[in-house]
Amino acid sequence: MTTNKHRREFICDVVEKYKKDYPEDYKKFLDIIEYKRSELKDKKLAKVKGNDEMRLVASIPQGILNVLNYALEDEKIFEPKGELKWFIKKFPQFLIPRSY
Repeated sequence: MTTNKHRREFICDVVEKYKKDYPEDYKKFLDIIEYKRSELKDKKLAKVKGNDEMRLVASIPQGILNVLNYALEDEKIFEPKGELKWFIKKFPQFLIPRSY
């Protein structure tokens, strides 16, 4: 990826293509996220019931992660700084707590 802008456009394209190509899987995934939200001990901080150490922030379908990992090669998906925050603002459906 050449620039942050191109990288973000690519990530958006990957997510949109997944939603279009796998609508049933996408719907099931969102149902799973909704279930995870319902099981949180602390809805805002996303602490898991029975585990004060673990905090869930986001969950992304494996198909999307596979494409991003392959295409971005050695780059980390949510690098540089601020990339995770941008992703969550862009795709709040993947956010586990109600706010971040």
